Amino acid sequence: MDQEKMIQEIFESEKYKSLPAEVSLPALLKDINALLQYKVDNMESVLLGVVDTDFLDEVRNNLNDLLPLYFGKTIRDLKCIIQDDTFREHELYFRYNGPKKLSVSKISIPYSPLQDQVFSSIKDIIVTFKKHLNTLLNYFYQLDRIDRFCTIMEPKELSFKHDHRRILLDERTWLHIEVTPEGLGTNIHLVGQGKQWNEKLQQGLLAWDHDKDIVDNIMAVFDIMNFPASTLNKIVSITPVVPKKADEPVADIKVCNICLCVELPDMSGIPQPLCQNILCGIYFHRNCLFQWLVASSGGRAPAFGVVTGSCPSCLHSISCSEK
Repeated sequence: MDQEKMIQEIFESEKYKSLPAEVSLPALLKDINALLQYKVDNMESVLLGVVDTDFLDEVRNNLNDLLPLYFGKTIRDLKCIIQDDTFREHELYFRYNGPKKLSVSKISIPYSPLQDQVFSSIKDIIVTFKKHLNTLLNYFYQLDRIDRFCTIMEPKELSFKHDHRRILLDERTWLHIEVTPEGLGTNIHLVGQGKQWNEKLQQGLLAWDHDKDIVDNIMAVFDIMNFPASTLNKIVSITPVVPKKADEPVADIKVCNICLCVELPDMSGIPQPLCQNILCGIYFHRNCLFQWLVASSGGRAPAFGVVTGSCPSCLHSISCSEK
């Protein structure tokens, strides 16, 4: 096989897709070694504009050293795993566009001008982005805590690329907060209707302490520790313990999985198993479920008084009428 065909085989073929693998990895190493050792008089003119040996050397050395380097459809598309100083792993996708021309394709962090730069080597990309990731350590930490302790309504797919979160306060009100690259809370406001929350927010923002975690500030501002667990964590089913007399069986009392009550003082009706998933078995007040689904869909009034969405417990498709 001549050198031009060998280059096309390595850089354009999909034979190395989804590397590393037990079979394809040795084949790739063999082909790269063959190309590097191939001797022709016009080697520079053949390689010019196609590939440089420094890049192939980097690929070979990384694979031989078993570093976390992976390939897409061809060897031009690569992925590496970078660890920051807190041992958090980040996937960095980049592409070989020509000799000493590598560009970043994807990384789950807030936009940075670094993502538009052209890099001369794999090492250059890894060193540059590892340094940048270490400037975002507090940003990662704050988002991790928010996602762990709060019920996140938006974005639907949580990642470090999204620097905002919308946190559930009740079935009608969400808290919108953005996190700066330094890990500070900003653009904090309410989404939805909630007069009591708005009053607390206006007073609490004056006492917001940027030296504390964002989650701790939210709890302090809204006195959130006094709220049901469903506003802080995932919805849980609670069956209260009811005192009983001797030899008297305890009744299996069902509570609403949203308000965690059996009866509401200003509303008639008891919790019912409204989810159509027979494996769910979770009970809701019809009005609580209706308000929950309305808030989850953005607060818009449903057409014909019927709202659809996902069950707060099992995420099965569910619908509920206002009456």
